[in-house]
Amino acid sequence: MKFPSFSFFKQQNSFFVKKDELSFVQQEKHWRLIIIYMFVGGISVGIFSAYLFWEINNDGIFQADTSTTSYTEPINRDKLNNVLDYFDQKNKKSAAILANPPKVVDPSR
Repeated sequence: MKFPSFSFFKQQNSFFVKKDELSFVQQEKHWRLIIIYMFVGGISVGIFSAYLFWEINNDGIFQADTSTTSYTEPINRDKLNNVLDYFDQKNKKSAAILANPPKVVDPSR
């Protein structure tokens, strides 16, 4: 019993090509496209970087807005003195510990 063959399946099977059947021309075409895309991408990045450098150098972008003034609260001297006293006490305690280190038995000896 012979099954009928359809031309659609023959065309579909021709889509799947084995690696051995790939010609050098197709491989060269793919590599050429990859190299062209990379070259165009590199040139584009270089041009964009030069434009961005030029804009920043001429103060075209990333400018600081100096027209607005910001309000800062005055420093509370009592709180500042309390913090300074705390750090002085901490320094004294550290110096006392360094002068008289705790007696701990060293297990490695």
